[in-house]
Amino acid sequence: MSWLWLLLGVGAAAPLATEYRRRPMDDRVRGNAPGHFARLSMGVTHYDWFGPRTGPVVVCVHGLTTPSFVYRGLARGLALMGCRVLVYDLYGRGYSDRPRTRQDAQFFHRQLRELLDHVGVGDDITLIGYSMGGAIATSFAAEHPGRIQQLVLLAPAGMRVPAGRMINIIRSSPLLGDWLMHAVYPRQFRKGVEAERDLPSSV
Repeated sequence: MSWLWLLLGVGAAAPLATEYRRRPMDDRVRGNAPGHFARLSMGVTHYDWFGPRTGPVVVCVHGLTTPSFVYRGLARGLALMGCRVLVYDLYGRGYSDRPRTRQDAQFFHRQLRELLDHVGVGDDITLIGYSMGGAIATSFAAEHPGRIQQLVLLAPAGMRVPAGRMINIIRSSPLLGDWLMHAVYPRQFRKGVEAERDLPSSV
């Protein structure tokens, strides 16, 4: 019987140990990354530009799971139309740092605000938000309406999509939900990102 408890304990601790041992984002990992890096107040942010320097500025905010490469095709298309397109990795995704703090609206607004200041972008931007990036872009535009010329939402999160049974369990069960998120989600996330990596664009 003690072996059973030991196995259960190891199984329960495995997802948390994996999260704890997660490889940090550092200069070695970023060695072959395209684009540029900005050292902001909460960490390093990876970003890239597409298009002519003098074009109207379009800023693309990606979603929960797939980093800025999800915009590669769209950014190139907008660049061919004469736009100056900025794509970047949200904290915790892609080549950006992984600050261990609460990831709420203000967290993502601060990153975007500081990045725009870093690259010298002022007002009259077109802000595009995809999936969770739609929620970030919408709340950012509501907080800074004078900076936004156009807001474009692509399959935005928060539109009351019905959740499945597993999501409801994760939401409603604090300890069990946290454990399930760490046990199940990372593998699904990595599989989904790898499947999209070589697509010309997912947007």
